Amino acid sequence: MYLAAILIYLFALLAVGAWLARRVKDSKSFLVADRALPWYVSTGTIVATFMGAGSLIGAAGLAYKVGLSAMWMDIGGILAIVALAFIAGRIRRFEGLTTPEILGVRFNEPTRLVAALIIIAAETAIVGYQIRAGAYVLKLVAGVESGTGMIITAAFIIGYTMFAGMLSVAYTDLI
Repeated sequence: MYLAAILIYLFALLAVGAWLARRVKDSKSFLVADRALPWYVSTGTIVATFMGAGSLIGAAGLAYKVGLSAMWMDIGGILAIVALAFIAGRIRRFEGLTTPEILGVRFNEPTRLVAALIIIAAETAIVGYQIRAGAYVLKLVAGVESGTGMIITAAFIIGYTMFAGMLSVAYTDLI
């Protein structure tokens, strides 16, 4: 029963990505959704990104182990969202597509390169634990072996992202 619900959800994510794919015209559409996401979709994707597997599974486990002091784990993300609110307008007006690009223009090329390497490392870790969390859920709900669960989770994440890039990610985050 639970596995059926999860599979319906996962295939719905793919369907949303496929449906949104018709709106992707070029790399700007794919990478930054033409800078045209409605405020509620932008807010939804930021909240979903912040409240992902790390917060729901990792922070909950940490709070169980160490108590209220685990709250400090999420303070950085909250402060980042507040800071982003103050600079979002300037970032939106900038025509760059990536954070390293913005930093490279503001500072210099070595800064852009370091920022790119940091983001690659961070995003690899984030996607890795999202895949691991998906596998964990599949194991709890359906007894799916961890390796198989990671493959299934990765396939769906890659699938809906491949269809429409940021549009897929933002709208599936909203869902």
